[in-house]
Amino acid sequence: MAGHMRLAVGLAAAALIMMAPGQALAESPGWQTLPTPNPGTGHNEFLDVSGNSANDIWAVGQYEVKPHVPRYALAAHWDGTTWRNVEVPKPEGKNNVDLAGVAAIAPDDVWAVGTAGTTSDLSGTSLITHWDGTSWRIVPSPHVGTATTPNHLTGVAAAGPADVWAVGYVSENAPSRALALHWDGRAWTPVPLPLPGTGFTQLSGVAVRASDDVWAVGYAASRTAGHNIEPYVVHWDGRTWSRMDTPNDGADGTWLTDVAISPSGEVFASGARRWYTWEGGLTGSAALMRYNGTAWSYVNVPSFDTEGTSLGDVAVAPDGEVWLAGFGRTITGFARLSNGTWQLIEGANPGNWWGPSHQGLAIVGKRVWSVGFSNPTQDDNARTYAERSPELP
Repeated sequence: MAGHMRLAVGLAAAALIMMAPGQALAESPGWQTLPTPNPGTGHNEFLDVSGNSANDIWAVGQYEVKPHVPRYALAAHWDGTTWRNVEVPKPEGKNNVDLAGVAAIAPDDVWAVGTAGTTSDLSGTSLITHWDGTSWRIVPSPHVGTATTPNHLTGVAAAGPADVWAVGYVSENAPSRALALHWDGRAWTPVPLPLPGTGFTQLSGVAVRASDDVWAVGYAASRTAGHNIEPYVVHWDGRTWSRMDTPNDGADGTWLTDVAISPSGEVFASGARRWYTWEGGLTGSAALMRYNGTAWSYVNVPSFDTEGTSLGDVAVAPDGEVWLAGFGRTITGFARLSNGTWQLIEGANPGNWWGPSHQGLAIVGKRVWSVGFSNPTQDDNARTYAERSPELP
């Protein structure tokens, strides 16, 4: 939201391969790619996924009517048989629009958030949309700053119909500042965050365990010499947001993009460590961090531990298993932590020219769902992508 959840032991043995350096994996039995809508002739991308049941799943993102412009919000619904494009209202006067996060509470209660701007300038306003079981509608959201201050929403998560959080950042000719908005059943309002006096902060993902247990993650300007950035992790205890201390690895620092909470209260956040190359450019590797109830620490994930690797979303199953989607040293697919052991799962093999790029990850019912984008053929335009696991015990 961009932080989701879930899964359990028991895929077919052939689908579970113990991590081995240099080992390439074949398609995992039972995993499927599914046809998805592409309403534009330019780029079409899914960025997040959430669902209520096996026949009620939403994916959101953006599409280009034609290559490059205009760009509009994309929402697609899985009814148990087919992914279907569902029209999202176009904000008046905006032609550069996206939905970056989605949270499904009930079949008639789904929230999706993003940004609505124009291609003629860099301004943008937060975009909050709601599905009432029949159609999507735009819900008024507070605008932080001046009329021209860009507001961006990147993730959303819910404890219930009258307890929803959206996070992101605002910026205008100055360092960006993290943003948190709350829905109380009547209106969206900004809630103060623990922000440093100087330097930038951004929030990318949010996850909710209860009304008094909400986590959000992103990155901020480093408070110590030797790094440019550091993780920005905040916790809501039902009354206030508090910033949590974390380690900071990588020569340039670590940024976090997604977060998930286990039933026991453990928290996992995915992101990337950044380094400078010998040429002075930036490079990085996947990063996973864990909060055990006392402190944050890094978790080593074999095959996602070298330069050039990346992680998308992280999800935690009801039984505590941890799932990751991303691009590893030996795999483009999934990693699962089960009973203390990391396992690689290749997932589906769509046979595309490039991709897939896994962006959203959720466990709905007895299946793992991942959405993103890929290039089925050798052209410049991405197409939406969705895959699912076989049904799990």
